[in-house]
Amino acid sequence: MKSIILLILLLANISFCQSNLKLPKYGIPFSCVCWEKVYDEDVYYRYGEYYFPLNFMVGRRSGVLMLNPNHHFEVCTRALNEEGMYEYTVVDKCKIPQGASSLLFNFEVVINGEQEKEVFVKSFEDGLASFTAGDFKFVNMVNSRLKVEFGSDSAVVAPGGDKTINSSLSSSTGFVPLYISGADKNLKLNASLYASKSSRELVFISPPRRKSERLRLRYISQPIKEASQQLMKARSGS
Repeated sequence: MKSIILLILLLANISFCQSNLKLPKYGIPFSCVCWEKVYDEDVYYRYGEYYFPLNFMVGRRSGVLMLNPNHHFEVCTRALNEEGMYEYTVVDKCKIPQGASSLLFNFEVVINGEQEKEVFVKSFEDGLASFTAGDFKFVNMVNSRLKVEFGSDSAVVAPGGDKTINSSLSSSTGFVPLYISGADKNLKLNASLYASKSSRELVFISPPRRKSERLRLRYISQPIKEASQQLMKARSGS
């Protein structure tokens, strides 16, 4: 009975210490996005010798956190060891690009040939200086080059790459024509995207689910005011 009480007190002390650990306010700002449930248990990221929880919202950006630029972005699970202390295990990681000002980590879940779930994490530059009001960032999740024609501009996007194109609106809001084409006849899409001078848009171009279908778009809009406020909050450590 005494050992059980001691264990409960130890767990309570660990939980108290974890909950009172202040978020880091120095480093590279980052947020995460996923499109379905990624992990079956709570996950954390490492900042130096400390670990902080990662929270995901399917189809939405997470809040902004700060990343130690001297480490990889490491996603970890945790479990209690025999001494009643938490041990962290790295389950996924992603290299931090040199010179990054702010990052967005995209989490993709893939079912492999053995019907096992694999998670792929990729980073994209997310700084407001290069991805700002009225901009559309097109991310190519297809295994071949795509040509993106958006309004009066166009760009070729490599597999796994991204290109940012400004909507060049003459008014505060409006629809901009979009045409995407690839080498395969199914790799095509014709649409109009809603644009605003007060927000930035992240557009993931995904492959068809079936050969008879066309490309798919996954779309996240973020007001510039919200992006600035989240960045200020992260830098204050709150």
